Amino acid sequence: MIDTAVQNLIRMEAELEGLSHRLAAILRQPVPSDQADEMTSLWQQIADLEWPYGELIRSLSPSDLDFANGPGSLSTQRRDLQKRGPLRAQQWKRMGQLVQRQTVPFFEPLITESSNRMRGREDGYVHNMMRALFALANPLAEDRDRVPELNHRDIGLTGPYFFNLMTAVYRLHRAQGRPRPARFIDVGSGGGTKVFGASSFFEDCVGLEYDGGYVDHARDWMARVGAPGCEILHGDALDFTDFGSFDIIYMYRPIKDRPLQVQLEGQIFEQARPGTIVVAPLNYSFRYRDQKEATPIADPIYIAHSTPEDAKTLRDVAETYGTDQGLDDPLWAADMGFWQPILAASRDRGFEPAP
Repeated sequence: MIDTAVQNLIRMEAELEGLSHRLAAILRQPVPSDQADEMTSLWQQIADLEWPYGELIRSLSPSDLDFANGPGSLSTQRRDLQKRGPLRAQQWKRMGQLVQRQTVPFFEPLITESSNRMRGREDGYVHNMMRALFALANPLAEDRDRVPELNHRDIGLTGPYFFNLMTAVYRLHRAQGRPRPARFIDVGSGGGTKVFGASSFFEDCVGLEYDGGYVDHARDWMARVGAPGCEILHGDALDFTDFGSFDIIYMYRPIKDRPLQVQLEGQIFEQARPGTIVVAPLNYSFRYRDQKEATPIADPIYIAHSTPEDAKTLRDVAETYGTDQGLDDPLWAADMGFWQPILAASRDRGFEPAP
């Protein structure tokens, strides 16, 4: 039995996938808006197939082709189209808006938020939620009788400022074109709130904490709320020898003693690979390090073992990347089918479709 609708849909999806790959190749270029006319032309070809694709999807009815169920069989393809086709048919407007956002020049400075003072509900819901999460995760930080001799307590940071830093790092990492998943470490992670926050941006997030009490609290609350990709290590950063395996190193000055803090910074840069992104709010001594070790790119973000010229070029490119973020999802890719090349290329440049 020949199912004409299914065969036509298979051919149409192949055509749409080819157009999507061609458009994605342009989107992946450093400044895709330089080819706005070609992008518009390719999108118009995709837009012209919206109505015929939708009509064919609506024409599908429950199939009785159960005699051929092997991989690639017509009935298997029919079931896949019946399951995922309606979702794909609903994406034309969202995809059009996504492509349109990238046909015009985009520029956003890496750092736009300057306030790092922890505040409450009077300053907005993000401040309030971050303050509440910090308080729940860090009961030891409020114990004034428990004074650390060597290390600072876990220090709160406002949600908008921290997420601005993470968005900036996300854009820089994308602009570097480095392999993913990206690895993030918070040196002196305390109750782990920043590790958890970073997990919305990066697939593999680690906290390194000296204080066993903080470690126990962080592991406990992360286990209860669910924190995929997050891990808390118990150890002394001065003895840690694996900084070179991370793409992003975050440190909010964990050590009180200045010579030991400077020693820690030296160890980090000795181990860090060229291009490693180091985020160091409140680490003023970074500014006095040899720029061959720590090249400033946007206060308080540094690039390890980079020249000032290369850092400036990277910053200029990163500022043309969007500020959206999303982690890869294999199920999402399968559901989106022929849209996946456009979505993946847009995501790599920091652009996500509207909800």
